[in-house]
Amino acid sequence: MVSSAVVQFVPAGLCAIAAGLIYRQSLGSEAASGWRRHAAASIPAIYTLVLLLVWVLPIQLFLVSTLDAETWLPVVSLTVLGLVLAACLPAGYFRLRGTEAHGRVYASLGVRRFRSLVTYGDPMIRLMRQVDPDCRPHLKSSTLAEREASTRRTEKIHWGLLLSSVPAAVWAALLQESWFTVYLLAANVPMNVYPIMLQRYTRARFAHLRRRTVRGSTGATE
Repeated sequence: MVSSAVVQFVPAGLCAIAAGLIYRQSLGSEAASGWRRHAAASIPAIYTLVLLLVWVLPIQLFLVSTLDAETWLPVVSLTVLGLVLAACLPAGYFRLRGTEAHGRVYASLGVRRFRSLVTYGDPMIRLMRQVDPDCRPHLKSSTLAEREASTRRTEKIHWGLLLSSVPAAVWAALLQESWFTVYLLAANVPMNVYPIMLQRYTRARFAHLRRRTVRGSTGATE
């Protein structure tokens, strides 16, 4: 049945594609990639795949067990719409505003501690550099724009995961499966809300580094 195939196989396929993109991003230049580079690049890819499956599989199992021929299309369509809305976030959304600009509000919410749990968090970077010291270059002014763009892409991904889970939560509420609605609300906090805040905190940190670099350059010329 087409509906069953869509609900069962597409989510896992998307998780595998996302992990593959992380792998390619971590691999960097193919000319510099020996077995150590491949091993180091596999660390964030496997970790990302596991996290995504932990997030996707419970939703997938719930939908497979509750959707029928009449309901799968609207639920799946709204799920895809959530992904599309996240992909279409305007550039203005990513600008930091007010108290965000210094990152203190996010730091007070424990974002810096949370950073140790995510892909490319400090413990993972240390492990990758033990495998291949050149796999993840230290942050430099020349790579600041690239890293900042990466935070925007990651933020879009987590918005996509968050928004695409809303139809499943609403469907669970309509079925009076309140336990699953509560589960999704709770799971979204570590899986998506905190990662979104982390990306915004990281951009605030990058902005601070850029201002400090500019002040240093001005001081040197004077």
